[in-house]
Amino acid sequence: MIGFFILLVILLIVTPAELSRIPFDTPEAETELAGGILVEYSGKNLALFSLAQGVKTVAMSALIVAIFFPYSLAAVAGLTGIAGVGLDILWFIALVTLVSFVAVSVIRVSMARFRINQVVSVYWVYLAVAGLVGLILVMGDHVLGVI
Repeated sequence: MIGFFILLVILLIVTPAELSRIPFDTPEAETELAGGILVEYSGKNLALFSLAQGVKTVAMSALIVAIFFPYSLAAVAGLTGIAGVGLDILWFIALVTLVSFVAVSVIRVSMARFRINQVVSVYWVYLAVAGLVGLILVMGDHVLGVI
């Protein structure tokens, strides 16, 4: 159980980096001085880039919910049929919204932008080691039944 929690925290930290959001937006940090990475786009092309960014945010949040929170409320509430499916869909959307808020907004306002060497240090030193520890704990819990 502790291993899953460690992996959840790591995935919540990695999500803003995957979405190129602050504090991990180093690919556009230097071009920001010239107006940003999307300065040459307007109209339909800029709208498609914005839409793709939104889809990536929802997809990452839905992946986190599907992996770490696969619980349904219909069984708890005793609902079946269309009412149960509707409740599960609403619950999934609420969880995706909550995870998206935590992974993008809370981390964005709580941390400053990292320099490139800090991003490499965070990923390859701290998060990689924590991820391996989390995987070992999950393996020990599942396969060996020890932890």
